[in-house]
Amino acid sequence: MLKKIAIVLRETGNLQCLKKAEDLETNPSQSRTINLRRLELKPITIKTIASIIAQEKNNNVLRSISLSYNNQIGDTGVTALIKSLSTSLHEIGLVDCGIGDQGGTEILN
Repeated sequence: MLKKIAIVLRETGNLQCLKKAEDLETNPSQSRTINLRRLELKPITIKTIASIIAQEKNNNVLRSISLSYNNQIGDTGVTALIKSLSTSLHEIGLVDCGIGDQGGTEILN
């Protein structure tokens, strides 16, 4: 899963994403916790990452994910993400992600 996410991050061409991609590839022990904070991620990138996470959904591998401080994620990105997550997830960080009422409702549901 992390290698696939790293590929997506590399495709953004964003320097922070490139560094994070390298980190994910060299530290596979992080597979239970994913920190994608402050990477200037857009909804389209979140949708792609969400589809990767959804493929692993039944494995109950992911325990924690943080996308905090990616203020462009918005309702569209958070809706895609929430639908991809397993109920075994213990923690999700979405501070300052541009989420409105629609995204908040998806999180609560």
